[in-house]
Amino acid sequence: MSSLREYQNEALAALYKSWTNGKRRIGVSLPTGTGKTHIMAHLGNRDLIALAGSRKSIMYLVHRDTLIDQTTAKLRATLPAGTSIGVVKAERNQTAAQVIVASVHTLRSEKRRAQLPEIGLCVVDEAHVSVSPTYKAVFDHIGAMHERGPRMAGFSATWSRSDTTGLGDVWEEVVYSKTIKWATRNGHLVTPRGIRIGKGVQLDDVKVSRMTGDYSEADLEEVVMLEEIREAVVSGVLRHRGERPGALFAPTVASAEWFRAGLEEAGIRTAGFYGKTGKTERRIADAGIRDGSIQMLTTCTAIAEGYDNPQLALGVLCRPTKHEGLFVQMVGRFLRPWPGKTDALLLDAVGTTDEVKLRNAIDLDVTRETADGREILPPADEPEAKERTVRLRKRGDVEIELFAGTSVQWLTSYGVPFVSCGDKLVFIVEGPNGWNIGQAYSFLDQRGKPQGAWVAEGLAQEDALATASDIAEDLGAHLARRSSRWRSGPPTPKQLDTAVKWGVTVPEDATKGHASDILSTVMYGPVLRQFAAWSDAQKVTV
Repeated sequence: MSSLREYQNEALAALYKSWTNGKRRIGVSLPTGTGKTHIMAHLGNRDLIALAGSRKSIMYLVHRDTLIDQTTAKLRATLPAGTSIGVVKAERNQTAAQVIVASVHTLRSEKRRAQLPEIGLCVVDEAHVSVSPTYKAVFDHIGAMHERGPRMAGFSATWSRSDTTGLGDVWEEVVYSKTIKWATRNGHLVTPRGIRIGKGVQLDDVKVSRMTGDYSEADLEEVVMLEEIREAVVSGVLRHRGERPGALFAPTVASAEWFRAGLEEAGIRTAGFYGKTGKTERRIADAGIRDGSIQMLTTCTAIAEGYDNPQLALGVLCRPTKHEGLFVQMVGRFLRPWPGKTDALLLDAVGTTDEVKLRNAIDLDVTRETADGREILPPADEPEAKERTVRLRKRGDVEIELFAGTSVQWLTSYGVPFVSCGDKLVFIVEGPNGWNIGQAYSFLDQRGKPQGAWVAEGLAQEDALATASDIAEDLGAHLARRSSRWRSGPPTPKQLDTAVKWGVTVPEDATKGHASDILSTVMYGPVLRQFAAWSDAQKVTV
C-alpha cells in the first residue's frame, strides 16, 4: 500500500474531524495532479474497518466512464487484498461488493438505484458537477441529505460553477484546500508559462448561455473557426512546441477537427479525443502520446476531467470561457510532473487568459430562489442569436503572467486585513486550520449583524492573500487600488467632513488616498471587528 504525503494525511484528518463535529456532506479542494484519487482510496481503506460488520457498503460515484476504470484500479492497489470491489455501470451491476464504483449516469435509472445496498460512505469525484438532478436523485435515495444519512466526501479542483445552481445545495463545507500556486511552489506540480500567440478575438457580441453561464459553444465555433486563428495556432505550435506532447482545446468537435486538419497539414501528428471517441480509439491516442507517435491531441472537454497523462506539457487554448473552473480544469491537464518536464507551456490563441485566472476559488452558495421559494431556472429554449461581427485584436507573441500580482489596496481594521470593494469587503482572518477568506457587505443589517459568507478556508497566508486579491479584483469598478489616480492630491471637503463626523484625525500632509484609507478602517470597523476574534494581526503582513 503506497504512503500518503503530508498534505494528503492532513486532508483525511480534516474530513474525519469535521464528521466527528457533526457535519455530513463535506469536501476537499486540491489542484488537479496532487493525488485526490489517492486520498479517496485511502479514505475507503479506513472506512472498511469502521463499517466492518455493519453490512453497509462504500460507494464511489463518478460521472465519466474513464473515471470508473481509473478509480477501480487505484482502489485495487490501495485496499487490503481480498476486498470485494464491484462496478455499477451499464450491464455491470456488482452491488454485493464491499466497495462499489458507480456511474452516476447508470444510477439515473430508479430501478438501478433500488438495487443498491445500504451505503455507509459516499465518495464523490469531480464534486463540482454533483448538484444536477441526477446526482440529487442518488443522494436522496441513499439518504445522504438526511441528518442521520451516510457520510459524504466530495473531491474537486474547482469548487465553483458558472450557472445559477449552487454547490451549497448539497455540500455543507470544504474542510481542506490547497491552491495551484501552493502546489507549484512546493514542487507537487510544474510551473505553468503562458504565451499569447497571433491574434485574439473580441467576444462582446457572443451570446452567453443562461443554462451554463458560459459562452454558447455553437457561437464560439463560429468565432474561432477563422483562418487567421488557425494559422496563428499552427505557426505558434511550430515555434514553441519543441518536443512537448500537447493537447488543443476547442469549443466543439467540429472546431477541434478543423484545427486538427491545420496541424496535420503542417506535419504535426494528431489524434481526436472527444466524448464520442470509442475506448479503442482512446487507448490508441493515449498510447501514441506516450510513445511519441502522436504529438498533439485535439479535444473539447473530454480530457478536461479525469484524463491522467503527466507527459502532456503543451496546452493550446482555442476555447474562450467565462468559467474559471473550466479554465483550471483545462490547464490542470498539463501541470503534472514527469521526468525531464520543467514547466507547462500554454499557448493562448483566443484571449482565454484575459477573462479567467489560474486559482482555486471555492463557492458554496445555494441556488438562488424567488420570493415564493422556487428555483430560478433558465428558460427551456434559448433565443435566436443575433448577428455578430467578429473582430480580431492584433497581438504578437507575448508572455502571460498566469499568477499575476495584485494592485489592490489592503488595509487593516481591528486586526483584520481587508479590501474595500464599494458596498462589499473581502477580508482574511486566521482560523485554527489556516487562513480563511470572507466576503461581506460593508454595513451591518438591522439587527447589527454582518452579512457575508466564507469563500475559502484553511489556506496558507500567502495563498489567502493572493486568492482574496483575485476575488476582490473580480468585484469590479469600486475596488480600492494602490495605483488609482484619484489617490493623489489633497483630501476633498467631503472626506474632511466625514472625518469630523466619525471623530477621525486626518494628518495635514495626507493625500486623498491616505484619507480614504483612514476613513475606511474606521467606517468598516463595526463589520470587521466581529471577525477579529479569529485574527492575529501580528501574523500577517499586507
